[in-house]
Amino acid sequence: MKSQKVSEVELRELSENFDHLSELFRDNRLDFYHYIHQHHIPVRHSRQYGGFWYVPRYESALAIQRNPEVYSNKRFTIPERPVPPLIPATMDPPEHSEFKKLLVSFFTPKSASRLIPRLTEIARQRISSGIAQGKFDMVQDVMLPLMAEFTMTDVLGLDVGNAFDYAQPVHNMTRRDYPHDKAAEELRWLGEKLDEDICNGRLNEKGILCQLAKADFNGRHLTGDELRLIAINLLIGGMGTTSFFMGSVAVFLGRNPKYRDQLIRERGMIPNAIEELLRVFGPVQSFGRSVKVDTQVEGIQIKKGEKVLVGYGAANFDPDVFVDPQVIDFLRKPNQHMSFGLGPHRCLGAHIAREVVISVTSVLLDLAPQFRLIEEEIVEQDPMASMLGFNHVPVFPGKSHYSELPSSV
Repeated sequence: MKSQKVSEVELRELSENFDHLSELFRDNRLDFYHYIHQHHIPVRHSRQYGGFWYVPRYESALAIQRNPEVYSNKRFTIPERPVPPLIPATMDPPEHSEFKKLLVSFFTPKSASRLIPRLTEIARQRISSGIAQGKFDMVQDVMLPLMAEFTMTDVLGLDVGNAFDYAQPVHNMTRRDYPHDKAAEELRWLGEKLDEDICNGRLNEKGILCQLAKADFNGRHLTGDELRLIAINLLIGGMGTTSFFMGSVAVFLGRNPKYRDQLIRERGMIPNAIEELLRVFGPVQSFGRSVKVDTQVEGIQIKKGEKVLVGYGAANFDPDVFVDPQVIDFLRKPNQHMSFGLGPHRCLGAHIAREVVISVTSVLLDLAPQFRLIEEEIVEQDPMASMLGFNHVPVFPGKSHYSELPSSV
């Protein structure tokens, strides 16, 4: 938690040598975004982590995401981490385009909407169990187990015993304080387990992997390696980000009863509210790209081999695009935020992630509308982590005056 107001000198120094993993940035993120847009700060070079260019303005950030011919996704972490090759995340065209075409039909709004009853069922089980105990953690007790079970069983279609065992290597990979060699070893274990599951036919007919295994891909079937890398990509993209963002939603509603009461009264507003909270608290605040050819951004020369950090979070507060960006407005329209990315590499699972958070928020407000945050036990993501959000959001359930209301929107 931030203890005192950040000074303009500190904000200027941060803008001149930007460190997206620093405590200063994490604790003063919104002040920093206001500062850079107020002072019309363009692309800036940072000396951190071997050097990179930070791109905070919406228009430039969008142009980079739409130009994979110049900006490669193969090395996207700043600083670099032992991330395995992922399908399709770490690919560039034309390979990326071919795999995304194969996968996109599984992640349409219609496909996501079919999962709502199952999401609601798991969320009700988890939150009801927490209420019975008199205390529960929205991230550790609800979201992480929910996303592990849902992603493994209902999305991938893997019939495994303890889904959370598969989730742990993914969570550890996002931690900057976690030993690189141990993270790499755990990811190798995950790959071997997925290979074993696929080879032994632990796939249910409704899951994505079973359907992909039968699909025609340019006149052939996908290899075991390709299926494994797709599975790991979906695990990484689906579990941690959604869980930590739901933590942010719970914390915001717990600290702002006016907004919470508005959603209790007007359930139809929940989807718009989640969209606005994605703009403000999106778990991925920035994303790296490596430059394939010499280029220019806003008149600044960037050379082949250098890295750019696309400021999703900063772009979401660009006043040239969003009216009064510092104001949280559940009725904001239009709201084309960048929290899922834009362009060819836009998050495949965006529609599912939305339905997850909408469903869990609805169930939380149904079963525990008067939930109370246990402030002294809340733990934010470590500043050295790659995502914004919370690791622990313990709550007391309070009185369940609205438990009779329907759980879906």
